[in-house]
Amino acid sequence: MIKEFEQNKAYAEKLATLMANHPDMRVIAWIDTDGINDDYSYLAGNIYEPHIETLIIGKDDMYHEKEDSPYDDCCHYYGWKEVDNWSDEEIEEKAKAIPWEDVIAVRVGVN
Repeated sequence: MIKEFEQNKAYAEKLATLMANHPDMRVIAWIDTDGINDDYSYLAGNIYEPHIETLIIGKDDMYHEKEDSPYDDCCHYYGWKEVDNWSDEEIEEKAKAIPWEDVIAVRVGVN
């Protein structure tokens, strides 16, 4: 059985390799706040395996993963109220204009 510190070391090495191989790529901490301690304004949790993820920054200043539908992608990027007034054709067109970004994502959460 692999110990937690060994897993953390492996993830840190992978993160360093990804950063070295993609020096222009942003590193994002993808934090799952369910079950994470936030006393004293700090979050404590375990890191998971770093990987490359394609994300957008939505109107809520939150990062969003690509969804299975153009409607959901547009809602995250443009805002729910605006998209609800668009036709299906308009949604398809606006979805193509969303500026997706590849980032190095490191998930943080509890096991």
